[in-house]
Amino acid sequence: MAIQWNPEVHGAILKEARLNEDWTQQDLAIRVGVGQPIVSQWETGKASPTAVQVDAIIAAFGRDVFVSTSVKSEVSLLAGWVRSQREAKGWTRQHLAERAGVSYLTILNIETGKSANPQVRTREKIETAFGQPVPSDIQDSVSDEADVGAPGIGALIDFDPYAMDDLPSVPGIYVLYDISDRAVYVGQGSVIANRIKGHEQKFWYKSPIVYKASYVRVNDSVLRDQIERVMIRFMKSNAVINRQLVDREKGDSE
Repeated sequence: MAIQWNPEVHGAILKEARLNEDWTQQDLAIRVGVGQPIVSQWETGKASPTAVQVDAIIAAFGRDVFVSTSVKSEVSLLAGWVRSQREAKGWTRQHLAERAGVSYLTILNIETGKSANPQVRTREKIETAFGQPVPSDIQDSVSDEADVGAPGIGALIDFDPYAMDDLPSVPGIYVLYDISDRAVYVGQGSVIANRIKGHEQKFWYKSPIVYKASYVRVNDSVLRDQIERVMIRFMKSNAVINRQLVDREKGDSE
């Protein structure tokens, strides 16, 4: 399958692949048969290679470097945009986090695709830091991907489980994941933020056991309870925290 080059996504991947090989832009330019300024434009998303040049790039690095992201380009568009904007300003992830008023983990998870659809207020903070909004086509693709498409269930939204002042204050179902993206806990409540704050002092509520989190809004309490029970059953042995009842004290469901 041909790779459909997306400047904001593939430019960042190209740069990372080049650095992994310990090549300069001139080294890559020689291998591909272009000038160094052209490589610079590709990496910053200011230009795209032709089909022939893409073939030369693939020959230099191997197809696998680009295929996985090409196949999931809809999911990765936001990650590519944030990363390209940050690098264009010469900022580190920590610098962006400080300017946006979010955690380093939030920026890391967005750029690596672990947080595909962050909360609206998180996105707005990043937009303010950059001084420009996320392009509408990127936001539309992210929203479409996050849409669960089921009555009574909202979109799948990612959040930082350690940002206690920025937790989702809506009713719904939430899932906590460890550093390997394995779901380790499923919870539900009328106010998700209150449930999360109730976990904060638990012995298991720390990285890498809890690394990131996602939620869907579900207003109906009966539906929330049903979904939670089904999800715990699907998780089987991974739901060790739920099954050992280390955080299911009486009255802790709200």
